[in-house]
Amino acid sequence: MINSEQIGRVITSRGKKVVQASDQQLALFLNVLNNPDIGEYLQGCTPNELVELGELSLHPIDRIEGEIAEGARPGPTIFRLGHLPIASTIGGELLCVSKEDGKVRWADGSYICDQYICYFDGTRLQELAVTEENLVRRMLVVAEDLLELFELVESGEINQIVIDLDLAD
Repeated sequence: MINSEQIGRVITSRGKKVVQASDQQLALFLNVLNNPDIGEYLQGCTPNELVELGELSLHPIDRIEGEIAEGARPGPTIFRLGHLPIASTIGGELLCVSKEDGKVRWADGSYICDQYICYFDGTRLQELAVTEENLVRRMLVVAEDLLELFELVESGEINQIVIDLDLAD
């Protein structure tokens, strides 16, 4: 669930405009990520340019396209597995919305590539196959949905969450 008015308020309070994805852009995203909240977000809640929110930057449509373009990392893999990167942290990690459950997750780009997902288990580096299940296991939930994410943005709480995640990385 999203609140277009609330998201618009966050964007316009930082001097930016709310825009709608073009039909071509919507087709690109929604062919892979057929989810009503993602569709509504793209159809009227994205900023016209990058919005700095302290430790977090909310992406405009062209930046989202760049994050999922071939050669970018880890965006294309994350996107192919059902997650839309809508923001990035000051540490360069991505915040993504899941098509399956609508949760907003933090993705550490240093452990996700086309061939494997890796992580340190405390003693050694482990590798997992690149699957939706493994990706979700290695991504951390930041918000239960877009509505909660923007509540965290408005309250300022998102900044400490992002700092903690980037430092733990």
